[in-house]
Amino acid sequence: MLNTIFGSIEQILQETILQQSITMESNRATIISVSNALDAGVSVIVLSINSYISDNFRIGSA
Repeated sequence: MLNTIFGSIEQILQETILQQSITMESNRATIISVSNALDAGVSVIVLSINSYISDNFRIGSA
């Protein structure tokens, strides 16, 4: 539950900062799409590592 709460807060802050830092309107959609794709890619890698730890070690270690 805490992971979801802090993840949501982090996502809101990240999107707010990204939106404020984009100066070129013509590239806004591309920048946001690339940012979301990178975020999803990192999530997949981290969740895969977490799953590996859970399967091969104790669930408490994960």
